[in-house]
Formats: sequence, structure tokens, C-alpha cells
Amino acid sequence: MIDANLTIRRAQPGDRDALLDLHAESLRSLGRHHYGPEVIEAFLAAGTLDPGLIDDRTYFVLEGNGATMGCGGWSVRRPGFARLAAIGMDVGAVPKVRAVYMHPRFARQGLGRHLMVYIEAEIVRAGFARATVTSSLASLPLYRSMGYLGDAPVVLNLPGRQSFVGIALEKRLDCSRARRAAA
Repeated sequence: MIDANLTIRRAQPGDRDALLDLHAESLRSLGRHHYGPEVIEAFLAAGTLDPGLIDDRTYFVLEGNGATMGCGGWSVRRPGFARLAAIGMDVGAVPKVRAVYMHPRFARQGLGRHLMVYIEAEIVRAGFARATVTSSLASLPLYRSMGYLGDAPVVLNLPGRQSFVGIALEKRLDCSRARRAAA
């Protein structure tokens, strides 16, 4: 379901608390089949939103019908969670898709893909031709369906001796398609 009334806007500093709530609700609901509650809570306590993304103006909010449906962004900066990575966290000058979350009410309706197409277009507009993402296990089917490749585990060592496992993925972006999506 892609509604014509959807908008994507740049996140503002005043959005931070609402976006953190959306992150928590999303991970607790959509991630529960892949991670235990202790792992989810430890991950949330470690921080899911780098405020620098909002300051950099590379973090976006998907809205429609009066509701915040999702959010996500990108950066070439080292993710804050990289300090927790035991293995598998590649850092460098390749843009990283960051903190993409959908509200559970709006999951599995094509909205995450819609937001990702927008994020990829923004990455291309900034002059890059590829992107990486560290995917949660819950989001892996979406990224794979969009052409992201890779299978290297990224293990985050969290408080309470918990480990959060993600998968490092990469994609060469279709620059002509992404530019049309951004227009």
C-alpha cells in the first residue's frame, strides 16, 4: 500500500524523542522473532539514533494520514554502534544506510521500500554510487529484495553480556533510477 498522501521530510531536532519511541516500538514488535527481549532492551539502551544524523540533515521521516510511519537515513560518518562491534564493522568513506525503522502498524506494506528508494536517491544526489547497511535479522529480507548483497556477521557486544547480530550488506546504486526518485 503506497498512499499518494505520503511525505518524506528531513527530521528536525524536535523529532528526536518521537523517533526514539518509534525505534523502540518497531524493534520490540518486528524484531521479537529474531532477538530475545534481553537483547532488544540492551540494544535500545545502547542507543538507536545518532543525533548527528539529524544535525547532518541526512535523516528522514516518512509520514502519511497524520501519522509518523517510519524513519531512516544515511551517513558517511562512523556509526555510534560501531564502538560495540566485536567483528564485521567496516568503516570508511562509503555511505551507510542508518537507523531505518517502520512503525509496526505500517510494516510489510511497501513503505520501507519506498523510504529506502528515497534514501538511496539522496545518497546518489550526494555523489555516491554505492551504499552499505548493517541489517538487523528482521530487516534482512527487505534489503536482500532491494539488491543488497553480503553475509558477513556484525556482532555488537551490548551491556549485560548480550550480543546483537546483524549482517553487513552492500549495493551498487542505480544512479539514473535514484536520481529520478529524488526528483
